[in-house]
Amino acid sequence: MKRLLYILAIITLFCSCSKDDHSSPEQNSGTITMSSNTELSFAGDATTGKTISFTAGSAWNASSNAAWCKLSAASGGEGSVTITVTVDKNQTDDARNATITISTKDASAQVTVKQGVIYVMDFSENKYLITCTGDTIKVNLATNINYECSIPADCNWIKAVTKTKALENHTLYFFIEPNETYDNRNGKIDFINKDNRKSQSVEISQLQKDAIIPADTLYIIEARNQTMEFGISSNVDYELGTDAAWIKIGQTQTKGLINKNISLEIEENSGFEARTGIITIKYKEITQKVEIIQQPWAHVWTVSVVHNDNNFTNPKFSGRYLSGSVEWGDGKSDTYKTNFVHAYGNNAEKTATYKLYANEMYSFEIPVINSIKSIKIVYKEEEK
Repeated sequence: MKRLLYILAIITLFCSCSKDDHSSPEQNSGTITMSSNTELSFAGDATTGKTISFTAGSAWNASSNAAWCKLSAASGGEGSVTITVTVDKNQTDDARNATITISTKDASAQVTVKQGVIYVMDFSENKYLITCTGDTIKVNLATNINYECSIPADCNWIKAVTKTKALENHTLYFFIEPNETYDNRNGKIDFINKDNRKSQSVEISQLQKDAIIPADTLYIIEARNQTMEFGISSNVDYELGTDAAWIKIGQTQTKGLINKNISLEIEENSGFEARTGIITIKYKEITQKVEIIQQPWAHVWTVSVVHNDNNFTNPKFSGRYLSGSVEWGDGKSDTYKTNFVHAYGNNAEKTATYKLYANEMYSFEIPVINSIKSIKIVYKEEEK
């Protein structure tokens, strides 16, 4: 009887231990619970990563089956985990997929990564200048997208000659009707991606009939003697003249069949009043005038501003016939313009030096002064 009780006690103890082992936390320590999407999508030219999150019950490992799909971490311990996934640009012609596998000793999970192609729409030329007589233009296009071609309603003088095709290199033709007006006109042809509706445009500029178009009709220049140029777009052989003895018209420098530069030799203005000369450009009934205003003999102000701004805004100088330039102190310089902002790229101390010409200076204002350490102003009369 005693022996039987002893055997029953041993059996009871064994069963108790077996139940305890079955409920041990170690039996569930290898689980993986995903707390983010198991599919990631990237554009073909993506530069920003995306994250996947999960909870691991024990040490884990992660890997990608594609070299272009990269993980910020490949292993770690139990707990909540976030991994950043980045992809290389897709230089192929096809979309592609990769699989990320996350595993512990007892479980695994997978995340699918999808990447599209880089949309390409390349034009051999995207700007055309057409004479008033009209022309047929050839647009060479290389693309891997499905697109449509659209011409705005107010550009009805541009006509498509061929139908567009997708997913190949090809040439499209457009007829530009003659321009019978005396106004130049601008239009465009839009090429629209059917998938994302983004577009690129080919710009069309057409000269007016018998056109003479100066690049500008007013130039203000300094008192010193100098050579200056101004541009003209024209489709006729025009004549040039001037009413000012202090302006000499030099050679016409041809840049192309349409655009030309006119060279002028300007004598020094030794007086204290501004003077004006008119350049006349004429062809039959068409006359264009370009006004040249030469500043009077000027006074010179040199203003040096020591500061440590990363982006520095020009002080506001005002005066009679004011012009000038600025040396930024970083090897760069510009013509002086009010409220122009120069980017330095650092907050180191630097000196901006302004050389200003004016018959009379009125005022000097600085919009931002918290970064300025000193200001020095030097005045002198310009020497002959």
